[in-house]
Amino acid sequence: MPEKDLDQPNPLAPLVERAVAEVVVPLLRSFLAPMKRAVDANPELPLNIAIGWDAYERFKGTADYHESIGLIRHRWEQHPLGYLHRGLSGRAAVEFFLTVKERDEEGVLDALEPVLRSSQFLATVREAIEKAPVHDGHARQQLAAGINYVERGEWALAWPLLIVPVEGAFRASARSSGVVDDAQRLRSKEGVRRRAKVEDLFELLGLEKAFQVFLQRRVYGRIANPHRHGTPRGGHRRQSLFLVVALIGWLEAFAQPELVTQLFTRLGRELERRQLTTLQDRFQPVA
Repeated sequence: MPEKDLDQPNPLAPLVERAVAEVVVPLLRSFLAPMKRAVDANPELPLNIAIGWDAYERFKGTADYHESIGLIRHRWEQHPLGYLHRGLSGRAAVEFFLTVKERDEEGVLDALEPVLRSSQFLATVREAIEKAPVHDGHARQQLAAGINYVERGEWALAWPLLIVPVEGAFRASARSSGVVDDAQRLRSKEGVRRRAKVEDLFELLGLEKAFQVFLQRRVYGRIANPHRHGTPRGGHRRQSLFLVVALIGWLEAFAQPELVTQLFTRLGRELERRQLTTLQDRFQPVA
């Protein structure tokens, strides 16, 4: 077989060049131009694509991957942390879901801590406490002192100063609303008055259902009994942070509207910040 003359021009070359110029390049331009316009309009689009892919990779490993969004949403309505999740949207909501799946409550507490220790946000909480209809001046002082310990991250000192006045706040609202009498008694089905447990009051006060579930299963109830009864073994950070969330929810309901919205906004930003940090760590170029 005769050898090819490498210096001989390929007769097909002009046809290929013409096809590239007249067909391939216009197709590429028609495909890339809308993408460029989309990126120009939304500079975070490539980042959102990366975040979406990262969430997909993490999400597909969970037990809920093959379930419908409706089933997941229904489960979150009954989840003790669903109150925090329902105030989030977009990237923050996805990150919250995945954080709970991967790290359970500890991941949520890690995101909550910088939010609830923010001096700027706590200044708003302190201002609301000053105006709130708490039981008495001593309760107001205890709440303020507890918030100070939260700001410093001194958890073992924070929750004891919060747990009594936060419960007292719900009881004071129940009394002023006529749910209970001055002796904190409510009428049972048998018509006999009995002293109300704080868990009895949440539905009677008309609190949001998700907030009720959070209070009953994270702030009060079995998981909180060691702290309520003075026999905790750890869990001081969890109890302190959840008590502050409960306080903020009470303030929103009875004293300071939009305070919970501020909490959710700040929590969403913190979750998105953590999401970006995770992405940067995962896609860090190898030296």
